[in-house]
Amino acid sequence: GVASSAYDDATAVDGTVYYYKVTAVDAANESDASGEATAYPGVLRINAGGGLVAATDAGPDWEQDTTGSNHPFLADAGSNNSSAGSVSTFDATVPGYVPAGVWGSERWSSTGFSYDIPVPAGDWVVVNVLAGNSWIGSDGPGDRVFDLNVEGTLEAGIDLSGTYGHETGHMFSYTVQSDGTIDIDFIVGLANNPLVNAIEVISTTAPPP
Repeated sequence: GVASSAYDDATAVDGTVYYYKVTAVDAANESDASGEATAYPGVLRINAGGGLVAATDAGPDWEQDTTGSNHPFLADAGSNNSSAGSVSTFDATVPGYVPAGVWGSERWSSTGFSYDIPVPAGDWVVVNVLAGNSWIGSDGPGDRVFDLNVEGTLEAGIDLSGTYGHETGHMFSYTVQSDGTIDIDFIVGLANNPLVNAIEVISTTAPPP
């Protein structure tokens, strides 16, 4: 039992959402359960379109998200497609800890797709979206143009090949406050299909005013 108003769950691991209810107990009785509280420690990583990829740092692994076994936070798979990736170079936005294996697969959809990641309301997180164009059919400027919306922050007109180069990985990064769910929407744009190679969500503190 817990004899204080605070509880430290020493078994919690990064990247897992935990749900808690509390009851009060005395020698003879137990109260009804409280409302549910959620907690999200640390880091969540998703290898979009592929199997589990081992972390190369001290953080958690990049979790499986295949078309045959969608990640549990993939809220709308759209047409539920994946392809092998061939991204081989990376621009300066991509941290050195990102394993090469996450660039070996990509999730895409002809109708768009979205992830809903449960994070307690009011918490701040950094959302990193890693993407690079691999398909030779969209290797030029304007060949693949789509939109990305992360918790209300819209990145319109993403042109991976035109802006960053074919087979070049880039990381889009957003600091956002959760309303209970972090919504990450990949939206069909001016040309071809939206895609993503990997997603990382990191707990953080509120940005300075």
